[in-house]
Amino acid sequence: DTIRVEQTETSTVLTVDVTGSRGQSRTITFAGLEKPPVVTGVTVSPDTASVQVGATQQFTAEVTGENEPSQAVTWSVEGAQSETTAISDTGLLTVAEDETAETITVTATSVANEKFSGTATVTVTAAPVETYTLTVNGGTGSGDYEAGALVTVTANAPEEGMQFVNWTADGMKLEDDTASTLTITMPANAVTLTANYEAIPVEKFTLTVNGGTGSGDYEAGALVTVTADVPEAGMRFVNWTAEGMTLEDETAATLTVTMPANAVTLTANYEAIPVTNVTGVK
Repeated sequence: DTIRVEQTETSTVLTVDVTGSRGQSRTITFAGLEKPPVVTGVTVSPDTASVQVGATQQFTAEVTGENEPSQAVTWSVEGAQSETTAISDTGLLTVAEDETAETITVTATSVANEKFSGTATVTVTAAPVETYTLTVNGGTGSGDYEAGALVTVTANAPEEGMQFVNWTADGMKLEDDTASTLTITMPANAVTLTANYEAIPVEKFTLTVNGGTGSGDYEAGALVTVTADVPEAGMRFVNWTAEGMTLEDETAATLTVTMPANAVTLTANYEAIPVTNVTGVK
């Protein structure tokens, strides 16, 4: 005959009375009976986690129960949309880069008793987008942008007497560096754009004085004094001939003109002083 001890037995000593077929009896005592391990639950740690796509997360499992149950568990993943999202035998979860599920469940099931398992909830997050810094000196558009972003950059309005010239670029090449407003495609590196300005060149016009002083290049509106040369002996100044402007008093040997926005030529004209014959008086 076989003596069976149920798993629910709590006694560590059993006494069995045995009676033979001829009427003889005997008592047998079993001492030091070991209680079998009993699984009562499985706990997964951490029980919640946020994991970026393309990243990993280590999980551990604790099998609870009586009489030191086996800690062996079987790991599994539910809810993943990517075939490459998986968990290893040691509990290392790998979330695939192409994973689209927002939430997945990690499960650890007791090997000793598959009726008991524990779970952890994993929130899948997108990988951070890498950005690059655009610095605009003398204009607007500075910031951090993703590679490929279209960014509008505008030079500041020039100060009085100044004008925009071009952009100096560090970190990229500009198609048109002379446009004060431009749209760039952000590269995968930092970029610095500097707006360059220069003084507005003042346009000057040529005054040519023939037979006098005052020739030169002048801005429009400039006041210029023009003086006819001293006449040679026997000659006298008559007037000015003007090309490019009208004189208020062409007969003044010295005059002040307001330079127009064009070239001017002034020519001093002279004539011989008339000779008067004096006859004797009778």
